Amino acid sequence: MPKKRLSEVGRVARRLEFSANQYSNRCMKRICLGLLAIVTLLPVWGQGITSAAAVRNGQVITFTSEFLPKIEAASINLLSGCVYKDLQPKREMADVQKQDHLRLTFARPRAIAVPAEAVTVEVKDMVISLPLSSGGIWVLTESGVAYFAKFKPAAAEELNLLLSQALR
Repeated sequence: MPKKRLSEVGRVARRLEFSANQYSNRCMKRICLGLLAIVTLLPVWGQGITSAAAVRNGQVITFTSEFLPKIEAASINLLSGCVYKDLQPKREMADVQKQDHLRLTFARPRAIAVPAEAVTVEVKDMVISLPLSSGGIWVLTESGVAYFAKFKPAAAEELNLLLSQALR
């Protein structure tokens, strides 16, 4: 092969190598940006509830993905309206779960402001005894179990309505 032809082949090979490197760099950039987006969103994932179930009139209620955010919001609204708290309740959460109840387990502890003595509670697990007219809320926190009661009637009615809809 003539020398001129070899140099042309060499130039073409270098261009192809350069193009391959550019393509590889673009792919790496895309992969890095994708990973960065995932890492950025990780704190947001898992903010909701890990599980939610209720026992009402002996019937176990599991919630569809449509109801989960509504049940979560209504339960938090109920807790955030409580005006009574007891940091050393006489009943345990396990005792409450033997009767009709709603239980929410959060993926990560959830900070909820409660007007009872202006406290903010880091909620890991929440059990709401039913019926709401005579019920209370047991909350599992880092420091133990706390009991809350005397919530707003409108918040209780909203949660009752959602539970009734979930039964259908």
